Amino acid sequence: MNIFYWVWLVKFFCFYITNKKLLCVFLIVVLLFVILVEFLSCESGAGVIPGADNNSRINFIKSLGVTVSEEVFEQKEITIPQQFNKVYENYNNTQIKAGFNLKNHLGKNAVLYRYVVNSPKELNNAFVNIIVLDGEIIGGDISSVELDGYMLPLVEYGKN
Repeated sequence: MNIFYWVWLVKFFCFYITNKKLLCVFLIVVLLFVILVEFLSCESGAGVIPGADNNSRINFIKSLGVTVSEEVFEQKEITIPQQFNKVYENYNNTQIKAGFNLKNHLGKNAVLYRYVVNSPKELNNAFVNIIVLDGEIIGGDISSVELDGYMLPLVEYGKN
């Protein structure tokens, strides 16, 4: 909501309410309500990250400090399981490090887009995997195809 709305609301009640204790209680309730709304809106993670088209996914990947081929290497339908086994729990922990949480999407069908990493060179033989549900990026990883490879969260490269 607009800050001017809250200022108007406080002025309105200050004008009509003369009992200062009642006004303080009201202001505390309003403040707690605003904090609760903000908390609940932040709980879903990083917010909405568009991923419906190739351009938006590439731009998101670039924002991480990683460049990939412009063409999708692989695209496939996936289903996020209703219950996570140990492998999915570990994978979701990687998601949580990046501000995502696949447990918010249990049982849903999504699309996995895989891109070949071009740079930085330290990410040699790696892919960026992006999971998209209803046009929104809901998770993914940067992973190596080497036998002793790695899997990194989708955070700015060098900060993980």
